[in-house]
Amino acid sequence: MRPALSEKAPLGGYLVPAAQAAWLQEKLALHGIESRVLTQGLPDVEVRAFRASKVAYGTASFEGHVPVTCKASGAQKGVRCRPARCSFPSRRRRHR
Repeated sequence: MRPALSEKAPLGGYLVPAAQAAWLQEKLALHGIESRVLTQGLPDVEVRAFRASKVAYGTASFEGHVPVTCKASGAQKGVRCRPARCSFPSRRRRHR
């Protein structure tokens, strides 16, 4: 399988909204990906936000996963990073 679209990983890593930070941090740790919860807000930063729409699930699984296709759109925007957001680097793993 090959993706129809790919995007370069952000140099500064990823920011996740506070509402998803707790459960996502647990999942990232299971895969050896370091993350941290922001204890202080950051000044306004320019980020690229992605949204998925028109999500369609495959009818059969592949290696235990159901393929998903979607339409993705991205836009540059300024955000204020409040405390409790989870951040993690774009480098994936601590070790293999």
